[in-house]
Amino acid sequence: MIEQDLKQQLKDKPKIELTESMLNHIGSTDPELRDGLIYPQFVTFILENKYSKKEIENILDRCLNNLKSDNVYERSFSVLVIAVILHQHQFNSQKLSTITTCLTLYITQETNIVGQVEDEGWVHSIAHGADAISEIAKQPHLTNNDLEKLFHVLNEKMHYDQGVFTADEDERVAVAVNTMLVNGLNNEVFIKAIQQVKTDLVNQMATGNQLYFNSRMNYKAFLRSLYFIKKEKDDHQELNQFIERTIIEISQIYY
Repeated sequence: MIEQDLKQQLKDKPKIELTESMLNHIGSTDPELRDGLIYPQFVTFILENKYSKKEIENILDRCLNNLKSDNVYERSFSVLVIAVILHQHQFNSQKLSTITTCLTLYITQETNIVGQVEDEGWVHSIAHGADAISEIAKQPHLTNNDLEKLFHVLNEKMHYDQGVFTADEDERVAVAVNTMLVNGLNNEVFIKAIQQVKTDLVNQMATGNQLYFNSRMNYKAFLRSLYFIKKEKDDHQELNQFIERTIIEISQIYY
């Protein structure tokens, strides 16, 4: 399928046939097709409630299954569609637990942290995953256990050591974590997890190898972004003081 074909289908094809075509080509390396046509059309159909409940469930299940794809574009843009579905539709706790399992596995296993590829456009797999987690955190039937699982997987990812995030992934993840805190993530759970990463980073400081610096740069960027989000919103002042102290302690080699 080429771009012109899909443009014509947007005019001519019945919605269900068009949706099937979009799902089949959501992993296209053509940025105009993937990001300029397919994703915006999904947004329009979902936000305008063009799909029945059954159709939404089918699209969601297809996209969840796509998170296991070998194609990073298919993974990344499927999770972005999941984010839109979670924004617009509520699910029961059982379904949300299934989605949580898929999202945590996706974030854990994702190793392609490229922001953009020349001639192919946005990849942004971790940022898109964070968007989906930010939306599921707002679901009223999400259990505290699942909320904590989602927080822990993002917290772990943000001290990733195999490369440095370069396309504002820290900000997208920080938005998701702040959303979790606003929607009931226990402060003690948050503090304990951050303290553990801080301790690990401080203890590894003497190694001075590239993997350590990758991990520390990623985590400091995440904490800074979270700090400024919370400062702008002027909430959780004690948590922000904790975040500030943590950044200083991780950076103590320079002070």
